[in-house]
Amino acid sequence: MKLRSPPNLEVLRAITIISNSSVKIEDSNRGTVSDAHESYSVYWDWANNKVACNDKLTKSGRAGFPVVAFLMLQGILPYEPYLATKLREVDWKRMAEIYDDENIIIARVTAKWSSLDKEKLKRFLKWIKAMFDDLDIEIGETPKTIGDFVKV
Repeated sequence: MKLRSPPNLEVLRAITIISNSSVKIEDSNRGTVSDAHESYSVYWDWANNKVACNDKLTKSGRAGFPVVAFLMLQGILPYEPYLATKLREVDWKRMAEIYDDENIIIARVTAKWSSLDKEKLKRFLKWIKAMFDDLDIEIGETPKTIGDFVKV
């Protein structure tokens, strides 16, 4: 099954996670992405163009922020440092608990931004979605390790 492009909020969360140094790349295939609430494992199967992650959104068929962050740090998707400085302190999960709608959350976060910065963000989000769709990534499975069968 093809993995659909991430919602805008997930892209913003990915940028924030990277700016907070909360991504650990283990190798070209594996990484761990953490926010203030949880840690997620990402596995990228380069040969078969498949990605697996234990976050709910990715499991449901749409790329979540852990996958986006991992692909950004691997250089597959672009990362924007300027936007990262503007989004660094945002607690996206908390914002989602307060506000129901992605557009409202983004409007609240960017309320004091210049119109130029808002336009830059809009273009960046559009670019990420287009690039992600061009990647044509499938949903994969995390390979089993000995730790899955034996308590270490």
